[in-house]
Order: sequence, then C-alpha cells, then structure tokens
Amino acid sequence: MNYANQVFVGLDLGQTRDHSAIAVVERIEQRTAWSAPVLQSMTVRHLERLPLATLYTRVVDRVWEIVRNPTITGRCRLVADATLL
Repeated sequence: MNYANQVFVGLDLGQTRDHSAIAVVERIEQRTAWSAPVLQSMTVRHLERLPLATLYTRVVDRVWEIVRNPTITGRCRLVADATLL
C-alpha cells in the first residue's frame, strides 16, 4: 500500500466588510495495486483570517509565502472562491 497526499490551498478574497481567508487542507488517500484510491482523511493544516481591508497585493504575497513552504511545494493546488455576491 502507498499513500498519496494532496494539499489544497483555499482562498476567499474579502472586500471592505469581510475578511480574506486562507485555508490549507491535506487530503490523504490509501492506494493499493488492485483497487481505486480510498480517502483516509482530510486535515486542516492551516487556517488564517487576514485583517479587514488587506490589500489584494498583500493577500497574494501571503498566499505565495504559504505555497512556497517546502512541505507542500509541488503537491499543492490553489482553489479560489468565485462567489459573485
């Protein structure tokens, strides 16, 4: 058996009245040679709420700092909220 780990970096961009937020979630799957992957767990590794009115350029800088972390570089995906409300 081997385990496949994926990391998802979730980003919700805030505006004037709501905070921007960043979440890092790790998905661990168990794989065998004869079966499809089976989800073992999903773990929140990091959760951050940025101060109100944080400039988007600062949010991008913070996300860049997170995805460059050697423990997740090369195995993470950025997922951004696209709600239009």
